[in-house]
Amino acid sequence: MSGYLYGNGTSPITASATIPATASSFTQLGTGALTRSLDAKAKENALSLLDYCSDNTGVTDCSTGIGNWFAEGVALKKALYIPAGTYRAASQLVWNLHPIASTGINVFGDGRAISIIKFDSGVTSPAWNIVGNDTPDESLDYSRFENFQVLGSIAGTLMAFGRDDFNDAMNEFQLNNLFIFNTSTNGSAVALKLNYFLNGLVNVDANGGGFNTTTNVGSGYAALYCNQCFMNTFMGSYSLSGNGIYLSNGFNVTNTFLNTDTEANTTDIRIDSANAVSNTWVGGQISLATYGINATAGSGNKFININNAITGTGTAFMPNSTGVWLETPNFNNVATPTLPASGTAVTNTSGQKVLVAVSGGAVSLVKRNSTWLFAVTNVTVILEPGDTIAVTYSSAPSWTWTPIR
Repeated sequence: MSGYLYGNGTSPITASATIPATASSFTQLGTGALTRSLDAKAKENALSLLDYCSDNTGVTDCSTGIGNWFAEGVALKKALYIPAGTYRAASQLVWNLHPIASTGINVFGDGRAISIIKFDSGVTSPAWNIVGNDTPDESLDYSRFENFQVLGSIAGTLMAFGRDDFNDAMNEFQLNNLFIFNTSTNGSAVALKLNYFLNGLVNVDANGGGFNTTTNVGSGYAALYCNQCFMNTFMGSYSLSGNGIYLSNGFNVTNTFLNTDTEANTTDIRIDSANAVSNTWVGGQISLATYGINATAGSGNKFININNAITGTGTAFMPNSTGVWLETPNFNNVATPTLPASGTAVTNTSGQKVLVAVSGGAVSLVKRNSTWLFAVTNVTVILEPGDTIAVTYSSAPSWTWTPIR
């Protein structure tokens, strides 16, 4: 027999509804195609989860089947395919990628609203834990997860990559077109957690347990929880949680966030680690939250042409701005503060580069970052985010602060 078979194994070999029982060989369409055994052709494709768990309605527990499916994929170095349907997991899934550390694995479905791995409530956290061996310098490379959904109500982490002790580095992983939805409202609930994740591509929709539009408060801990993330590219949406994107433990360095949509969180973007350095947000939206950017630590974290849609009583676009640089020309976060007592320093907390004009009065000294600049009035000083200015005077001058765009 002859026909056409897509590489993902989901299309029929021919336009016929069935393969004849007598068929034993397969010849691809097209000039030069070779005749092969049907057995070899069938085995060359990804391993289907339906071959290990026959129930795709979400009723039967597929935990054991999923474990066997993964083990065989590792043994045969085959991609793993999740056909359309819902596959129930009543137990924690721990996938150790050490045997394929240098090659990785490809796990894919038919779409993030079509192929669903659904965990029972109460499953041990992280419900789906992708790890390597717990030994220093373990390095896992090149795995890919795409086009499916992970669903559960877990009072902890729903899906995690890497161990909390950072012993198993995840290199050049791709998480693409995933919907990771932890519906738990528990204060510890996390949708996606990344530990020691390097040079990867993350394009997901990660959601927490809900959002109160009256109080602007989200449910859960974080939609995306980054612990030691280096040089990754992030896209997608991060919503319905206490924190949309949270840069916390370890070193979170030189990650790029492209057009990410953070909304319906208590805090859309939270940074509280001194080791969160030189991360860049380009475009995207910060919206519908109590706080837009809440940065209490870090340095050199830049936001370029973002859309600030934080509005309402009791909200603040940026209540804390440590280490934040705003480069958004149509946005003014600068207000002229009250001139303090003579010699008292004031910090530029706007996140923007500021021009300070000092005029009038009797000024004897102007300092920036405790360094002498001028001993006269009628001067201008440029402050970068986080810089301080102090004016010593016997008769108070006036000053104005203006953003430099």
